[in-house]
Amino acid sequence: MKFLAMPLALTHRGYIKCRLVLVQNYQEIPPRTQVDVAACVTLLSMQEPSDDAIVETCQLKPGLYVGRTLLPADRHDLKVCVANTTSEPQSVSAGTCLGQAIPVTLVDGTEELAQNMAD
Repeated sequence: MKFLAMPLALTHRGYIKCRLVLVQNYQEIPPRTQVDVAACVTLLSMQEPSDDAIVETCQLKPGLYVGRTLLPADRHDLKVCVANTTSEPQSVSAGTCLGQAIPVTLVDGTEELAQNMAD
């Protein structure tokens, strides 16, 4: 059997806009509880400023769910809500992907709310 060697491009030009939210430390989640799990977000670029983001809800495995969580732009001491709906303890290992960090724009609605109440 003969194999032909062909070049393969392993790099991508431009920016890939995917920031992953990863578990920092192994954690066990007790049955029927929710726990804030320590997490970190991968960097896109050292020069590009980061924005506030959310991680959407998803199922990690049967009975173990990530809750929608707002992630601040500073990326320090991030906590992501994980819920165990089973009757058995569940664990998440360090490095487990909790989802993508999706950029969001925070809107301060206090002025609009005050104006609506005054009308």
